[in-house]
Amino acid sequence: MKPSPGPWWWRLVCFSAAFLSGSNTEVQKREKTSGAAATREDVDVLTYGVTQLGHSLVQVNETTEAQMNAIGRSLFTYEGWLWLLGEEAQRAAEAQQHVKEAQRQLQVQMVGVQAQSWVTLDTLAHVEWEDQELWTRVWNVAFYLDAALPAHIELLQEKAAMLSDIIRMLQIFTEYQRASLDGQNQQLSRLQRMVGLNNG
Repeated sequence: MKPSPGPWWWRLVCFSAAFLSGSNTEVQKREKTSGAAATREDVDVLTYGVTQLGHSLVQVNETTEAQMNAIGRSLFTYEGWLWLLGEEAQRAAEAQQHVKEAQRQLQVQMVGVQAQSWVTLDTLAHVEWEDQELWTRVWNVAFYLDAALPAHIELLQEKAAMLSDIIRMLQIFTEYQRASLDGQNQQLSRLQRMVGLNNG
């Protein structure tokens, strides 16, 4: 049996990281000028930053998936327990906060990497030398920032929305159970009064 390739976003990040890293073997064999060496270093720094950003996205998605799965399993197993519904609502709220904070941090990182990518592109434009490998790597970074990373951010936004729905559902269930218990307690009190009158 073949191992599972994992979620689509994991495959996308792995492919992008491998695609962006490229091979420096042939580049290192070429004759280096001072301008070329500085630009090559810029691209290496940029590629590293984007790769780390991809790893951060993978970690956030895995953590969020685990939190949401744990909430779902608990609700399926203990549905109807008032105390657990309150606890799960709190867990869902914490998970939602985790997603929002991760999304904010990733957007900050993304802005920084985007700024560095345009600086690198501008540097390349003013260096009179031909290195197709570096041009390719930089444009791959630009594509990754414009296409892949926004898709990851959108995925996190969807998870935050799903967690909001879970929180709302848990709050409704909690109120329903509380009202139901209040009603049962009132009925029990009436029965106790009736029993007391009969015994008297």
